[in-house]
Amino acid sequence: MSNSSFSRHLAACGDLRLRCLLFAIGCSFATLGCTFDASGTAPDTEASSESSSSSTASDPTGDGSTSTTTEEDSAGTSSTTASEAETTESAGSEEVSEDATTLALESSGDASEASGTTAPSESEGSESTTGEDSGPVGTPTPGLRYRYYEGANWENLPDFDSLTPAGEGTIHNFVAEVPEAGADFDNYGLVFEGWLLVPEAGQYEFVLQSDDGSRVIVDGTLIDNDGRHAASEEYEVRQTLALDEGYAEIRLEYFEADQSHTIWLRWDGPAFDLQDVPDDVLFYFVEGE
Repeated sequence: MSNSSFSRHLAACGDLRLRCLLFAIGCSFATLGCTFDASGTAPDTEASSESSSSSTASDPTGDGSTSTTTEEDSAGTSSTTASEAETTESAGSEEVSEDATTLALESSGDASEASGTTAPSESEGSESTTGEDSGPVGTPTPGLRYRYYEGANWENLPDFDSLTPAGEGTIHNFVAEVPEAGADFDNYGLVFEGWLLVPEAGQYEFVLQSDDGSRVIVDGTLIDNDGRHAASEEYEVRQTLALDEGYAEIRLEYFEADQSHTIWLRWDGPAFDLQDVPDDVLFYFVEGE
């Protein structure tokens, strides 16, 4: 073989080897491209698959329509809405309860202010169960207690409670003659105190005459016949009282200036006509007996 032929043959082999090398390189790049494409599109395919599954689950009829809310989202939303509603209702109930309590307290306060009173404490309630209306205490004894006062030409009844009595004792009825008065029975005063036994509830008229002035208080009601005057019908005083059955407190005050001396207390009631108040309805009470 000549040198020129060998040279051409070698050149042809070189071209072939270069082509093979280029081909191999091209195949390598093609393989790398396929690998990149496979790894890059796999997530999209998986996501598309999951989306399709979700759409299929929300569209069981398969008619192609889709729902914008999944079952889990619907359950969560319903639970949240119910919880919010319960919270709102509870808060509203508490506000209503507080408002009702406040209104009740304000109403109670307004009622107390309007009436001028306050709700009593236990001690105040206990005190109210005892008082002036509890009645006499002790053992009833026939008659009245009296106090005798020496006077000085009185024109009207003095304040006997501010004076010092010259004597005292008990007596059967309202009478002007008491042992302390002496023989002349002038310029003196008397106070009688006790209880009147009322036989039954009803209307009782009292008639008071005296020489000189007098007044009687029966169960808290005043019958006044004060001043210097004779014991006549012209100067008598009448008054009707409603009394309950039982004991009624009675107090008679009297003064004598000069000359005649008289005390005359009469009454009538549902079961009897006008008469002197008898001895058997007059009592004073002795404690500890």
